[in-house]
Amino acid sequence: MDNKEKVIRDFFTKYQELAVKNMEKIAGLTGRIQFDFSASGDGLWVFAIENGKPLPVINGITENPTMKITAAFDDFFAVKTGKMDPTEAFSSGKVKIDGDATFTQKLFAAGIG
Repeated sequence: MDNKEKVIRDFFTKYQELAVKNMEKIAGLTGRIQFDFSASGDGLWVFAIENGKPLPVINGITENPTMKITAAFDDFFAVKTGKMDPTEAFSSGKVKIDGDATFTQKLFAAGIG
């Protein structure tokens, strides 16, 4: 595993731990997020919640994701770590989010966004 893949896996491990920590806030929530980092050569990843339970993150694709995030991983990570302004990232097209806005709002409200 190269260093970049380790950073990505560590990010998703922390993302999943955060979801587990906040399970009471996502009770009943079901959805799948497709992370598309393929433009930067960093692959496709899936984070899923089934009836309020976070599932293991997988490297791959999911059919009919609830939400899709498309970005170079470095840009996405910069937004998540506060090194890039989210408004700038979205307005410039560096980070794109498509899908169910309600699902996204519920994740943010639970502190997982």
